[in-house]
Amino acid sequence: MLDIDYKDIVLFIAATINLLLAGIIFFRNTKNKINIYYGLAVFFAGTWTFGIAMFRLSSFESAYFWMFFYYISASLIAIYYLYFAINFLRKNTKSVLLRCLLYLKCLLLLLIPHSFPIRI
Repeated sequence: MLDIDYKDIVLFIAATINLLLAGIIFFRNTKNKINIYYGLAVFFAGTWTFGIAMFRLSSFESAYFWMFFYYISASLIAIYYLYFAINFLRKNTKSVLLRCLLYLKCLLLLLIPHSFPIRI
């Protein structure tokens, strides 16, 4: 049986609000890059919050999956928020190096949990 704490309820409420706002922002104008990138940043903030709530409620066996899930979400928040900031400031950066570095950062964060295996 799940032992839901008030903190978990707050996390689920925050995740729901973030996901709803992400949908509103994203679908308001799907042709505008600012809406797309900010909507994706808020969406991944919602999935990150949801992942933390699920991590807190999970058993030892499934905790590893939820940790991996919210690591990915946190990494993607930073990437899409940076894209939003660049487009919001109307900076014309089509730097392939910048995009490669951002996705390399995301890949490295995916490898971190596998670098430290859990020993029981």
